[in-house]
Amino acid sequence: MEGDLENLVQLLQQMKEKGIFTKFIDYIRFPFYRNLEKDTKITFDFPLTVFVGQNGCGKSSAVQALFGCPEGKSVGNFWFSTKVDPIEDGEERPAFIYSYADENGTIGEVLKTRILRGSNPDYWEPSRPLIKYNMNSMGGSRFPALKMEVLYLDFRSILSAFDKYFYYGDPINLKSNTKQDYLRNRSILLKKVIDENSIKTTRSKPQNRKPIDFSPEELKIMSFILGKKYEYGMLIEHKFFTYWGSSIIFQTPNLAYSEAFAGSGESAVAILVHELLNVESNSLILFDEPETSLHPGAQKRLKIFILEQIKKKHLQVVISTHSSSLIEGIPSNAIKVFVQLPNGKFRVENERSPEEAFYYIGQTLPTKKKIIVEDKLAKYLIESVIKSIGDDCASLFDVEFYPGGHTIIKSDFIKVYSQNSDNNIFIIFDGDQSLAAIHLDVGTIPSSYFEVSKQDELVKYLQQNIDNQTGCKIPFRPDGGSSGGNREQLIELMKKYLVYYSSNVFYLPQSTPEAIIWNDNFAIEYMKLISLNDSSVIDDINATSDFKLKFKKYSKHCFGSEDLQSAYRQFLTIWRNNKDENFEKIKQIVIQIRDA
Repeated sequence: MEGDLENLVQLLQQMKEKGIFTKFIDYIRFPFYRNLEKDTKITFDFPLTVFVGQNGCGKSSAVQALFGCPEGKSVGNFWFSTKVDPIEDGEERPAFIYSYADENGTIGEVLKTRILRGSNPDYWEPSRPLIKYNMNSMGGSRFPALKMEVLYLDFRSILSAFDKYFYYGDPINLKSNTKQDYLRNRSILLKKVIDENSIKTTRSKPQNRKPIDFSPEELKIMSFILGKKYEYGMLIEHKFFTYWGSSIIFQTPNLAYSEAFAGSGESAVAILVHELLNVESNSLILFDEPETSLHPGAQKRLKIFILEQIKKKHLQVVISTHSSSLIEGIPSNAIKVFVQLPNGKFRVENERSPEEAFYYIGQTLPTKKKIIVEDKLAKYLIESVIKSIGDDCASLFDVEFYPGGHTIIKSDFIKVYSQNSDNNIFIIFDGDQSLAAIHLDVGTIPSSYFEVSKQDELVKYLQQNIDNQTGCKIPFRPDGGSSGGNREQLIELMKKYLVYYSSNVFYLPQSTPEAIIWNDNFAIEYMKLISLNDSSVIDDINATSDFKLKFKKYSKHCFGSEDLQSAYRQFLTIWRNNKDENFEKIKQIVIQIRDA
Protein backbone atom coordinates (compact mmCIF):
# COMPACT_ATOMS: atom_id res chain seq x y z
CA MET A 1 0.00 0.00 0.00
CA GLU A 2 2.90 2.38 0.73
CA GLY A 3 4.15 1.80 -2.80
CA ASP A 4 0.69 2.60 -4.14
CA LEU A 5 0.69 5.84 -2.15
CA GLU A 6 4.07 6.96 -3.44
CA ASN A 7 3.14 6.17 -7.04
CA LEU A 8 -0.24 7.91 -6.73
CA VAL A 9 1.35 11.04 -5.30
CA GLN A 10 3.91 11.20 -8.11
CA LEU A 11 1.24 10.64 -10.76
CA LEU A 12 -1.04 13.34 -9.35
CA GLN A 13 1.86 15.78 -9.20
CA GLN A 14 2.51 15.13 -12.89
CA MET A 15 -1.19 15.52 -13.74
CA LYS A 16 -1.29 18.85 -11.89
CA GLU A 17 1.81 20.11 -13.72
CA LYS A 18 0.28 19.16 -17.07
CA GLY A 19 -2.90 21.14 -16.39
CA ILE A 20 -5.23 18.14 -16.40
CA PHE A 21 -7.35 19.58 -13.58
CA THR A 22 -9.46 22.02 -15.61
CA LYS A 23 -11.60 23.22 -12.68
CA PHE A 24 -9.32 24.06 -9.80
CA ILE A 25 -9.12 26.77 -7.15
CA ASP A 26 -5.48 27.89 -7.15
CA TYR A 27 -5.63 29.90 -3.94
CA ILE A 28 -7.97 31.61 -1.54
CA ARG A 29 -7.08 34.70 0.45
CA PHE A 30 -8.83 36.39 3.33
CA PRO A 31 -8.55 40.18 3.63
CA PHE A 32 -10.78 39.98 6.71
CA TYR A 33 -12.36 36.70 7.79
CA ARG A 34 -13.24 35.29 11.19
CA ASN A 35 -10.18 34.52 13.35
CA LEU A 36 -7.64 34.25 10.56
CA GLU A 37 -4.74 36.68 10.40
CA LYS A 38 -5.53 39.59 8.10
CA ASP A 39 -4.63 38.87 4.46
CA THR A 40 -4.09 35.16 5.07
CA LYS A 41 -3.53 33.27 1.81
CA ILE A 42 -3.88 29.52 1.30
CA THR A 43 -2.40 28.03 -1.89
CA PHE A 44 -3.50 24.78 -3.51
CA ASP A 45 -0.52 23.18 -5.25
CA PHE A 46 -1.60 19.54 -5.15
CA PRO A 47 -5.04 18.01 -5.90
CA LEU A 48 -5.35 16.84 -2.28
CA THR A 49 -4.86 19.46 0.43
CA VAL A 50 -4.98 18.84 4.18
CA PHE A 51 -5.64 21.50 6.82
CA VAL A 52 -3.94 20.73 10.14
CA GLY A 53 -4.04 22.60 13.44
CA GLN A 54 -5.32 22.63 16.98
CA ASN A 55 -9.02 22.83 17.78
CA GLY A 56 -10.61 26.21 17.13
CA CYS A 57 -7.86 27.41 14.79
CA GLY A 58 -10.09 28.12 11.78
CA LYS A 59 -9.67 24.94 9.73
CA SER A 60 -13.38 24.30 9.42
CA SER A 61 -14.04 27.99 8.75
CA ALA A 62 -11.60 27.88 5.83
CA VAL A 63 -13.24 24.69 4.50
CA GLN A 64 -16.63 26.38 4.67
CA ALA A 65 -15.28 29.41 2.82
CA LEU A 66 -14.19 27.04 0.03
CA PHE A 67 -17.74 25.68 -0.04
CA GLY A 68 -18.92 29.24 -0.70
CA CYS A 69 -16.55 29.83 -3.62
CA PRO A 70 -18.40 28.29 -6.62
CA GLU A 71 -21.39 29.89 -8.26
CA GLY A 72 -24.60 29.56 -6.26
CA LYS A 73 -22.88 28.50 -3.02
CA SER A 74 -22.68 30.54 0.19
CA VAL A 75 -20.61 30.32 3.35
CA GLY A 76 -23.71 31.81 5.02
CA ASN A 77 -25.07 28.24 5.13
CA PHE A 78 -22.61 27.63 7.98
CA TRP A 79 -21.58 31.01 9.37
CA PHE A 80 -24.39 33.34 10.35
CA SER A 81 -25.07 35.94 13.00
CA THR A 82 -27.15 35.28 16.13
CA LYS A 83 -27.84 37.23 19.31
CA VAL A 84 -25.45 34.94 21.17
CA ASP A 85 -22.73 34.99 18.48
CA PRO A 86 -23.19 38.21 16.51
CA ILE A 87 -21.00 38.86 13.47
CA GLU A 88 -19.71 42.39 13.82
CA ASP A 89 -18.13 43.82 10.69
CA GLY A 90 -16.02 46.41 12.50
CA GLU A 91 -13.64 48.30 10.25
CA GLU A 92 -14.14 45.88 7.35
CA ARG A 93 -16.72 43.45 6.05
CA PRO A 94 -15.83 39.76 6.13
CA ALA A 95 -14.60 38.79 2.68
CA PHE A 96 -12.58 36.23 0.79
CA ILE A 97 -11.01 36.15 -2.67
CA TYR A 98 -10.21 33.09 -4.73
CA SER A 99 -8.41 32.56 -8.01
CA TYR A 100 -8.85 30.07 -10.83
CA ALA A 101 -8.14 29.74 -14.54
CA ASP A 102 -11.14 29.55 -16.88
CA GLU A 103 -11.44 27.19 -19.86
CA ASN A 104 -9.47 29.66 -22.01
CA GLY A 105 -6.61 29.76 -19.53
CA THR A 106 -7.46 33.26 -18.31
CA ILE A 107 -6.60 33.64 -14.63
CA GLY A 108 -8.82 35.86 -12.52
CA GLU A 109 -9.91 36.55 -8.97
CA VAL A 110 -13.44 36.43 -7.54
CA LEU A 111 -14.33 38.50 -4.47
CA LYS A 112 -17.20 37.49 -2.18
CA THR A 113 -18.34 39.72 0.68
CA ARG A 114 -20.99 39.50 3.39
CA ILE A 115 -23.79 42.04 3.06
CA LEU A 116 -27.31 42.74 4.34
CA ARG A 117 -29.91 41.81 1.73
CA GLY A 118 -33.51 42.35 2.74
CA SER A 119 -33.99 40.63 6.07
CA ASN A 120 -30.95 38.37 5.57
CA PRO A 121 -27.83 39.82 7.25
CA ASP A 122 -25.70 36.88 6.14
CA TYR A 123 -25.96 37.12 2.36
CA TRP A 124 -22.68 36.60 0.52
CA GLU A 125 -22.45 37.97 -2.99
CA PRO A 126 -19.74 38.37 -5.62
CA SER A 127 -18.39 41.92 -5.70
CA ARG A 128 -16.57 44.01 -8.25
CA PRO A 129 -12.74 43.98 -7.95
CA LEU A 130 -11.48 46.27 -5.21
CA ILE A 131 -8.11 47.98 -5.46
CA LYS A 132 -7.79 48.04 -1.64
CA TYR A 133 -7.50 44.25 -1.83
CA ASN A 134 -4.80 44.50 -4.53
CA MET A 135 -7.15 43.09 -7.14
CA ASN A 136 -6.79 43.76 -10.84
CA SER A 137 -9.56 46.24 -11.65
CA MET A 138 -10.35 44.48 -14.98
CA GLY A 139 -12.00 47.71 -16.04
CA GLY A 140 -14.44 47.38 -13.16
CA SER A 141 -15.90 44.12 -14.49
CA ARG A 142 -16.20 40.97 -12.40
CA PHE A 143 -14.46 37.71 -13.16
CA PRO A 144 -17.28 35.13 -13.25
CA ALA A 145 -17.67 32.81 -10.28
CA LEU A 146 -16.35 29.32 -10.82
CA LYS A 147 -19.01 26.84 -11.95
CA MET A 148 -18.13 23.71 -10.04
CA GLU A 149 -20.07 21.04 -8.17
CA VAL A 150 -19.33 20.81 -4.43
CA LEU A 151 -19.56 17.84 -2.08
CA TYR A 152 -19.21 18.79 1.61
CA LEU A 153 -19.25 16.18 4.37
CA ASP A 154 -18.65 17.03 8.03
CA PHE A 155 -18.04 13.69 9.68
CA ARG A 156 -18.41 15.10 13.19
CA SER A 157 -22.09 15.67 12.45
CA ILE A 158 -22.91 12.55 10.46
CA LEU A 159 -25.31 10.58 12.64
CA SER A 160 -27.46 7.68 11.53
CA ALA A 161 -31.24 7.86 11.80
CA PHE A 162 -31.06 5.45 14.74
CA ASP A 163 -28.43 7.50 16.62
CA LYS A 164 -30.25 10.80 16.02
CA TYR A 165 -33.35 9.53 17.81
CA PHE A 166 -31.65 7.32 20.39
CA TYR A 167 -29.33 10.06 21.65
CA TYR A 168 -31.39 13.20 20.98
CA GLY A 169 -35.02 12.13 20.55
CA ASP A 170 -37.80 12.77 23.07
CA PRO A 171 -40.16 9.81 23.78
CA ILE A 172 -42.82 12.09 25.32
CA ASN A 173 -46.16 12.08 23.43
CA LEU A 174 -44.96 9.34 21.10
CA LYS A 175 -47.19 6.67 22.70
CA SER A 176 -44.15 4.68 23.76
CA ASN A 177 -42.86 4.06 27.26
CA THR A 178 -39.21 4.16 26.29
CA LYS A 179 -37.03 5.10 23.36
CA GLN A 180 -36.38 1.40 22.85
CA ASP A 181 -40.12 0.74 22.52
CA TYR A 182 -40.47 3.58 20.03
CA LEU A 183 -37.58 2.30 17.89
CA ARG A 184 -38.97 -1.26 17.98
CA ASN A 185 -42.37 -0.09 16.77
CA ARG A 186 -41.10 2.26 14.08
CA SER A 187 -38.53 -0.20 12.76
CA ILE A 188 -41.47 -2.31 11.49
CA LEU A 189 -42.15 0.42 8.91
CA LEU A 190 -38.47 0.64 8.01
CA LYS A 191 -38.27 -3.14 7.52
CA LYS A 192 -41.34 -3.06 5.26
CA VAL A 193 -39.94 -0.45 2.83
CA ILE A 194 -36.59 -2.26 2.81
CA ASP A 195 -38.19 -5.59 1.92
CA GLU A 196 -40.53 -4.04 -0.66
CA ASN A 197 -38.00 -1.51 -1.97
CA SER A 198 -40.81 1.04 -1.74
CA ILE A 199 -41.65 4.59 -0.62
CA LYS A 200 -44.19 5.07 2.21
CA THR A 201 -46.31 8.23 2.35
CA THR A 202 -48.28 9.76 5.22
CA ARG A 203 -50.85 12.40 4.29
CA SER A 204 -49.32 12.50 0.81
CA LYS A 205 -45.88 13.27 2.29
CA PRO A 206 -43.08 10.75 1.66
CA GLN A 207 -41.55 9.25 4.78
CA ASN A 208 -38.53 7.87 2.97
CA ARG A 209 -36.61 8.06 -0.27
CA LYS A 210 -36.17 5.09 -2.54
CA PRO A 211 -33.66 2.60 -1.03
CA ILE A 212 -30.30 2.38 -2.81
CA ASP A 213 -28.42 -0.89 -3.15
CA PHE A 214 -24.67 -0.44 -2.93
CA SER A 215 -22.95 -1.41 -6.17
CA PRO A 216 -20.35 -4.22 -6.30
CA GLU A 217 -17.66 -1.54 -6.68
CA GLU A 218 -18.89 0.31 -3.58
CA LEU A 219 -18.93 -2.92 -1.56
CA LYS A 220 -15.43 -3.80 -2.74
CA ILE A 221 -14.04 -0.40 -1.70
CA MET A 222 -15.84 -0.48 1.66
CA SER A 223 -14.31 -3.92 2.25
CA PHE A 224 -10.85 -2.59 1.34
CA ILE A 225 -11.05 0.42 3.65
CA LEU A 226 -12.61 -1.29 6.66
CA GLY A 227 -10.78 -4.61 6.34
CA LYS A 228 -13.89 -6.83 6.30
CA LYS A 229 -15.89 -8.41 3.52
CA TYR A 230 -19.30 -6.95 2.65
CA GLU A 231 -21.54 -9.05 0.44
CA TYR A 232 -24.49 -6.68 0.34
CA GLY A 233 -25.45 -3.21 1.52
CA MET A 234 -28.36 -0.77 1.26
CA LEU A 235 -28.69 2.94 2.00
CA ILE A 236 -32.08 4.41 2.82
CA GLU A 237 -32.99 8.00 3.79
CA HIS A 238 -36.12 8.20 5.98
CA LYS A 239 -37.90 9.89 8.91
CA PHE A 240 -39.44 6.84 10.54
CA PHE A 241 -37.48 7.70 13.70
CA THR A 242 -38.90 11.28 13.85
CA TYR A 243 -35.96 12.98 12.13
CA TRP A 244 -34.69 12.63 8.58
CA GLY A 245 -31.57 10.48 8.61
CA SER A 246 -29.78 7.55 7.02
CA SER A 247 -30.10 3.87 7.77
CA ILE A 248 -27.66 1.39 6.30
CA ILE A 249 -28.07 -2.36 6.02
CA PHE A 250 -24.83 -4.36 5.99
CA GLN A 251 -24.41 -8.02 5.16
CA THR A 252 -21.16 -9.94 5.67
CA PRO A 253 -20.61 -13.68 5.17
CA ASN A 254 -21.58 -14.28 8.80
CA LEU A 255 -24.01 -11.53 9.76
CA ALA A 256 -26.65 -9.06 8.56
CA TYR A 257 -27.19 -5.91 10.60
CA SER A 258 -28.14 -2.23 10.44
CA GLU A 259 -26.34 0.96 11.39
CA ALA A 260 -27.77 0.55 14.89
CA PHE A 261 -25.24 -2.22 15.51
CA ALA A 262 -22.49 -1.01 13.19
CA GLY A 263 -19.67 1.26 14.30
CA SER A 264 -20.17 4.93 13.51
CA GLY A 265 -17.02 4.83 11.40
CA GLU A 266 -18.49 1.96 9.39
CA SER A 267 -21.58 3.98 8.49
CA ALA A 268 -19.53 7.10 7.71
CA VAL A 269 -17.25 5.20 5.33
CA ALA A 270 -20.26 3.72 3.52
CA ILE A 271 -21.70 7.22 2.99
CA LEU A 272 -18.35 8.66 1.90
CA VAL A 273 -17.69 5.87 -0.59
CA HIS A 274 -21.19 6.13 -2.05
CA GLU A 275 -21.02 9.92 -2.38
CA LEU A 276 -17.51 10.04 -3.84
CA LEU A 277 -18.17 7.32 -6.40
CA ASN A 278 -21.29 9.13 -7.58
CA VAL A 279 -19.99 12.70 -7.61
CA GLU A 280 -19.42 14.46 -10.93
CA SER A 281 -15.93 14.69 -12.39
CA ASN A 282 -14.05 17.96 -11.81
CA SER A 283 -15.90 18.57 -8.52
CA LEU A 284 -14.69 20.24 -5.34
CA ILE A 285 -14.70 17.78 -2.42
CA LEU A 286 -14.59 19.05 1.17
CA PHE A 287 -14.22 16.62 4.09
CA ASP A 288 -14.15 17.74 7.72
CA GLU A 289 -12.42 15.16 9.96
CA PRO A 290 -13.14 12.02 7.90
CA GLU A 291 -10.94 10.06 10.31
CA THR A 292 -13.70 10.19 12.97
CA SER A 293 -14.20 6.72 14.55
CA LEU A 294 -11.77 5.05 12.13
CA HIS A 295 -8.69 3.13 13.24
CA PRO A 296 -5.31 4.20 11.69
CA GLY A 297 -5.20 1.34 9.19
CA ALA A 298 -8.63 2.25 7.82
CA GLN A 299 -7.58 5.91 7.64
CA LYS A 300 -4.56 5.02 5.49
CA ARG A 301 -6.68 2.94 3.13
CA LEU A 302 -9.26 5.72 2.97
CA LYS A 303 -6.50 8.06 1.85
CA ILE A 304 -5.56 5.67 -0.98
CA PHE A 305 -9.20 5.53 -2.11
CA ILE A 306 -9.50 9.33 -2.13
CA LEU A 307 -6.31 9.69 -4.17
CA GLU A 308 -7.54 7.08 -6.65
CA GLN A 309 -10.78 9.01 -7.14
CA ILE A 310 -8.83 12.23 -7.64
CA LYS A 311 -6.90 10.48 -10.39
CA LYS A 312 -9.99 9.05 -12.09
CA LYS A 313 -12.32 12.05 -11.79
CA HIS A 314 -9.87 14.98 -11.68
CA LEU A 315 -11.27 16.11 -8.33
CA GLN A 316 -9.95 18.84 -6.05
CA VAL A 317 -10.12 17.56 -2.46
CA VAL A 318 -9.57 19.51 0.75
CA ILE A 319 -9.57 17.74 4.13
CA SER A 320 -9.54 19.22 7.63
CA THR A 321 -7.93 16.68 9.94
CA HIS A 322 -6.06 15.83 13.13
CA SER A 323 -4.96 12.47 11.74
CA SER A 324 -1.29 11.60 11.28
CA SER A 325 -2.36 8.65 9.12
CA LEU A 326 -4.05 10.92 6.59
CA ILE A 327 -1.11 13.30 6.14
CA GLU A 328 1.68 10.72 6.17
CA GLY A 329 3.18 10.43 2.70
CA ILE A 330 1.45 13.56 1.40
CA PRO A 331 3.80 16.15 -0.20
CA SER A 332 4.73 19.17 1.90
CA ASN A 333 3.03 21.63 -0.45
CA ALA A 334 -0.27 19.84 0.22
CA ILE A 335 -0.08 20.38 4.00
CA LYS A 336 -1.38 23.67 5.42
CA VAL A 337 -0.75 24.27 9.12
CA PHE A 338 -2.91 26.69 11.11
CA VAL A 339 -0.66 28.27 13.75
CA GLN A 340 -1.82 30.49 16.60
CA LEU A 341 -0.18 33.91 16.94
CA PRO A 342 0.42 35.78 20.22
CA ASN A 343 -2.58 38.04 19.46
CA GLY A 344 -4.93 35.04 19.28
CA LYS A 345 -5.28 35.12 15.49
CA PHE A 346 -4.21 32.21 13.31
CA ARG A 347 -1.65 32.21 10.51
CA VAL A 348 -1.55 29.54 7.79
CA GLU A 349 1.81 27.98 6.92
CA ASN A 350 1.44 26.83 3.31
CA GLU A 351 4.19 24.23 3.07
CA ARG A 352 5.11 21.98 5.96
CA SER A 353 6.26 18.39 6.20
CA PRO A 354 4.07 15.96 8.15
CA GLU A 355 6.55 16.06 11.05
CA GLU A 356 6.49 19.84 11.25
CA ALA A 357 2.72 19.96 10.94
CA PHE A 358 2.17 17.78 13.97
CA TYR A 359 4.66 19.58 16.17
CA TYR A 360 2.28 22.54 16.08
CA ILE A 361 -0.51 20.52 17.67
CA GLY A 362 1.66 18.63 20.13
CA GLN A 363 1.53 15.31 18.29
CA THR A 364 4.32 13.37 16.65
CA LEU A 365 3.86 10.83 13.93
CA PRO A 366 4.21 7.23 15.05
CA THR A 367 7.61 7.05 13.38
CA LYS A 368 10.85 5.22 13.80
CA LYS A 369 14.01 7.20 14.38
CA LYS A 370 14.45 9.45 11.40
CA ILE A 371 17.70 10.43 9.75
CA ILE A 372 17.66 13.40 7.40
CA VAL A 373 20.39 13.90 4.80
CA GLU A 374 21.08 16.40 2.04
CA ASP A 375 20.58 14.37 -1.13
CA LYS A 376 19.54 11.04 -2.61
CA LEU A 377 23.04 9.54 -2.76
CA ALA A 378 23.59 10.26 0.93
CA LYS A 379 20.26 8.51 1.62
CA TYR A 380 21.37 5.41 -0.33
CA LEU A 381 24.73 5.45 1.45
CA ILE A 382 23.24 5.63 4.96
CA GLU A 383 20.64 2.97 4.13
CA SER A 384 23.41 0.65 2.91
CA VAL A 385 25.22 0.94 6.23
CA ILE A 386 22.02 0.44 8.24
CA LYS A 387 21.10 -2.70 6.27
CA SER A 388 24.58 -4.11 6.83
CA ILE A 389 24.04 -3.97 10.60
CA GLY A 390 20.95 -6.17 10.31
CA ASP A 391 17.23 -6.24 9.63
CA ASP A 392 16.44 -5.52 13.26
CA CYS A 393 18.45 -2.29 13.05
CA ALA A 394 16.93 -1.38 9.68
CA SER A 395 13.43 -1.68 11.19
CA LEU A 396 14.27 1.18 13.59
CA PHE A 397 15.07 3.82 10.97
CA ASP A 398 13.62 5.94 8.19
CA VAL A 399 16.10 7.87 6.05
CA GLU A 400 14.91 10.88 4.08
CA PHE A 401 16.52 13.62 2.02
CA TYR A 402 15.25 17.14 1.44
CA PRO A 403 16.04 18.67 -1.97
CA GLY A 404 16.44 22.13 -0.41
CA GLY A 405 19.84 21.11 0.93
CA HIS A 406 21.69 22.05 4.09
CA THR A 407 20.51 25.68 4.25
CA ILE A 408 16.81 24.75 4.46
CA ILE A 409 17.55 21.99 6.97
CA LYS A 410 19.45 24.40 9.21
CA SER A 411 17.16 27.40 8.94
CA ASP A 412 13.77 25.66 8.97
CA PHE A 413 13.80 22.05 10.07
CA ILE A 414 16.35 22.07 12.90
CA LYS A 415 14.74 25.18 14.32
CA VAL A 416 11.36 23.45 14.49
CA TYR A 417 12.79 20.17 15.80
CA SER A 418 14.84 21.89 18.51
CA GLN A 419 11.96 24.02 19.75
CA ASN A 420 9.83 20.90 20.17
CA SER A 421 12.64 18.84 21.72
CA ASP A 422 12.11 15.91 19.36
CA ASN A 423 15.10 13.67 19.94
CA ASN A 424 14.03 11.04 17.40
CA ILE A 425 15.03 13.10 14.36
CA PHE A 426 18.71 13.26 13.45
CA ILE A 427 20.64 15.12 10.77
CA ILE A 428 23.69 13.83 8.92
CA PHE A 429 25.21 16.58 6.81
CA ASP A 430 27.88 16.15 4.16
CA GLY A 431 31.36 16.53 5.61
CA ASP A 432 31.85 19.94 4.01
CA GLN A 433 29.32 21.34 6.50
CA SER A 434 31.49 20.48 9.50
CA LEU A 435 32.41 24.12 10.06
CA ALA A 436 32.99 23.92 13.81
CA ALA A 437 35.04 20.96 14.95
CA ILE A 438 33.29 20.92 18.32
CA HIS A 439 29.64 21.81 18.92
CA LEU A 440 29.07 24.24 21.76
CA ASP A 441 27.98 22.63 25.02
CA VAL A 442 25.44 25.09 26.43
CA GLY A 443 26.30 23.88 29.92
CA THR A 444 29.79 25.36 29.59
CA ILE A 445 28.58 28.94 29.08
CA PRO A 446 29.81 31.07 32.01
CA SER A 447 26.99 31.75 34.51
CA SER A 448 27.75 35.49 34.44
CA TYR A 449 26.27 35.64 30.93
CA PHE A 450 22.84 34.78 32.33
CA GLU A 451 22.55 37.89 34.44
CA VAL A 452 19.70 40.12 33.26
CA SER A 453 22.08 43.01 32.68
CA LYS A 454 24.12 40.88 30.26
CA GLN A 455 21.31 39.45 28.14
CA ASP A 456 22.45 41.37 25.06
CA GLU A 457 25.97 39.96 25.45
CA LEU A 458 24.57 36.45 25.81
CA VAL A 459 22.45 36.84 22.67
CA LYS A 460 25.53 37.93 20.71
CA TYR A 461 27.56 35.02 22.15
CA LEU A 462 24.91 32.46 21.25
CA GLN A 463 24.37 33.95 17.80
CA GLN A 464 28.11 33.86 17.11
CA ASN A 465 28.28 30.19 18.02
CA ILE A 466 25.25 29.40 15.88
CA ASP A 467 26.84 31.29 12.97
CA ASN A 468 30.09 29.38 13.43
CA GLN A 469 28.40 26.00 13.51
CA THR A 470 25.93 26.53 10.67
CA GLY A 471 27.74 28.94 8.35
CA CYS A 472 24.49 30.83 7.80
CA LYS A 473 22.18 33.26 9.57
CA ILE A 474 19.37 31.51 11.42
CA PRO A 475 16.42 33.84 12.14
CA PHE A 476 14.65 33.45 15.48
CA ARG A 477 11.28 35.11 16.01
CA PRO A 478 10.25 35.44 19.65
CA ASP A 479 6.98 37.10 20.63
CA GLY A 480 6.84 40.88 20.34
CA GLY A 481 9.13 41.02 17.32
CA SER A 482 8.19 44.58 16.35
CA SER A 483 9.62 45.89 19.65
CA GLY A 484 12.77 43.83 19.62
CA GLY A 485 11.22 40.62 20.84
CA ASN A 486 11.14 38.85 24.19
CA ARG A 487 14.86 38.54 25.09
CA GLU A 488 14.40 35.66 27.51
CA GLN A 489 12.38 33.74 24.94
CA LEU A 490 14.98 34.51 22.26
CA ILE A 491 17.77 33.18 24.50
CA GLU A 492 15.78 30.03 25.19
CA LEU A 493 15.16 29.43 21.47
CA MET A 494 18.86 29.87 20.68
CA LYS A 495 19.93 27.59 23.54
CA LYS A 496 17.54 24.86 22.39
CA TYR A 497 18.91 25.18 18.86
CA LEU A 498 22.48 24.71 20.11
CA VAL A 499 21.52 21.79 22.37
CA TYR A 500 19.80 20.04 19.46
CA TYR A 501 22.77 20.72 17.18
CA SER A 502 25.12 19.25 19.76
CA SER A 503 23.16 16.02 20.28
CA ASN A 504 21.38 15.34 16.98
CA VAL A 505 23.62 16.64 14.17
CA PHE A 506 26.37 14.52 12.61
CA TYR A 507 28.61 14.69 9.54
CA LEU A 508 29.79 12.29 6.86
CA PRO A 509 33.53 11.56 7.10
CA GLN A 510 34.22 13.12 3.67
CA SER A 511 33.09 16.34 2.01
CA THR A 512 30.43 14.64 -0.17
CA PRO A 513 28.89 11.16 -0.59
CA GLU A 514 30.58 10.97 -4.01
CA ALA A 515 33.99 11.36 -2.36
CA ILE A 516 33.18 8.47 -0.02
CA ILE A 517 32.21 5.88 -2.64
CA TRP A 518 34.54 6.87 -5.49
CA ASN A 519 37.10 4.13 -6.23
CA ASP A 520 39.90 4.79 -8.74
CA ASN A 521 40.85 1.13 -9.11
CA PHE A 522 37.28 0.03 -9.83
CA ALA A 523 36.80 2.84 -12.36
CA ILE A 524 39.93 1.80 -14.30
CA GLU A 525 39.12 -1.91 -14.18
CA TYR A 526 35.54 -1.39 -15.34
CA MET A 527 36.62 0.78 -18.26
CA LYS A 528 39.08 -1.94 -19.26
CA LEU A 529 36.27 -4.48 -19.05
CA ILE A 530 34.16 -2.53 -21.54
CA SER A 531 37.18 -1.94 -23.80
CA LEU A 532 37.44 1.72 -22.82
CA ASN A 533 41.16 1.59 -22.03
CA ASP A 534 41.98 4.95 -23.57
CA SER A 535 44.46 6.81 -21.34
CA SER A 536 42.97 10.14 -22.42
CA VAL A 537 39.60 9.09 -20.95
CA ILE A 538 41.20 8.15 -17.64
CA ASP A 539 43.20 11.38 -17.65
CA ASP A 540 40.01 13.35 -18.31
CA ILE A 541 38.34 11.80 -15.27
CA ASN A 542 41.40 12.24 -13.06
CA ALA A 543 41.88 15.85 -14.16
CA THR A 544 39.29 17.08 -11.62
CA SER A 545 39.28 16.82 -7.85
CA ASP A 546 35.49 17.43 -7.81
CA PHE A 547 34.01 13.99 -7.17
CA LYS A 548 30.58 14.97 -8.47
CA LEU A 549 32.23 15.94 -11.74
CA LYS A 550 34.23 12.70 -11.76
CA PHE A 551 30.96 10.76 -11.68
CA LYS A 552 29.49 12.85 -14.48
CA LYS A 553 32.52 12.22 -16.70
CA TYR A 554 32.62 8.55 -15.82
CA SER A 555 28.90 8.16 -16.60
CA LYS A 556 29.24 9.98 -19.90
CA HIS A 557 32.17 7.82 -21.02
CA CYS A 558 30.76 4.51 -19.77
CA PHE A 559 27.02 4.90 -20.24
CA GLY A 560 26.70 7.64 -22.84
CA SER A 561 24.92 10.12 -20.57
CA GLU A 562 25.35 12.09 -17.37
CA ASP A 563 22.58 10.11 -15.65
CA LEU A 564 24.45 9.14 -12.50
CA GLN A 565 22.18 6.45 -11.08
CA SER A 566 23.88 3.49 -12.80
CA ALA A 567 27.31 4.69 -11.72
CA TYR A 568 26.14 5.30 -8.17
CA ARG A 569 24.75 1.77 -7.96
CA GLN A 570 28.06 0.31 -9.16
CA PHE A 571 30.23 2.21 -6.73
CA LEU A 572 27.84 1.77 -3.80
CA THR A 573 27.93 -2.00 -4.25
CA ILE A 574 31.75 -2.05 -4.30
CA TRP A 575 31.97 0.31 -1.33
CA ARG A 576 29.45 -1.68 0.71
CA ASN A 577 31.32 -4.92 0.03
CA ASN A 578 34.74 -3.44 0.82
CA LYS A 579 33.63 -1.83 4.12
CA ASP A 580 36.49 0.64 4.21
CA GLU A 581 37.37 3.13 6.94
CA ASN A 582 34.62 5.56 5.90
CA PHE A 583 32.07 2.75 6.04
CA GLU A 584 33.06 1.94 9.61
CA LYS A 585 32.91 5.62 10.65
CA ILE A 586 29.38 5.95 9.28
CA LYS A 587 28.43 2.68 10.97
CA GLN A 588 29.52 4.14 14.31
CA ILE A 589 27.37 7.22 13.69
CA VAL A 590 24.35 5.00 12.99
CA ILE A 591 24.98 2.95 16.14
CA GLN A 592 25.31 6.14 18.18
CA ILE A 593 21.96 7.36 16.82
CA ARG A 594 20.37 3.94 17.39
CA ASP A 595 21.47 3.92 21.01
CA ALA A 596 20.67 7.57 21.72
